[in-house]
Amino acid sequence: MYLHTIINNGTIENTAFHGASISGGILGGTIFNNSTIDGIYDVKLASNTHIIGGELTGDIIGSPEHKALLEQLIITGNGIIQNVIIGEGVDIADTVHIDESVEFIHSLRDMER
Repeated sequence: MYLHTIINNGTIENTAFHGASISGGILGGTIFNNSTIDGIYDVKLASNTHIIGGELTGDIIGSPEHKALLEQLIITGNGIIQNVIIGEGVDIADTVHIDESVEFIHSLRDMER
């Protein structure tokens, strides 16, 4: 377990956080992850969740019906990402398992490279 970890046994929605990491539970709505301490790990994502910034690690599982959007963040560790949409500015470590349910959005700028 990481230092300064919020153990989420419920649902956290529509928030900005910094100075801690979040483990477990469900995240929903728009989450601004400004934490410089480890980030978010091993969470489920409610329908249409939008996570912006920070670091995700472990198993990140979204809703198959209404996938979560991930933007401007880093995905690390040896976990799986499933039922999410990878938006702009996302770096994924080679050790992360990308499930076939994951979708990618590429901006025109990315396609021109």
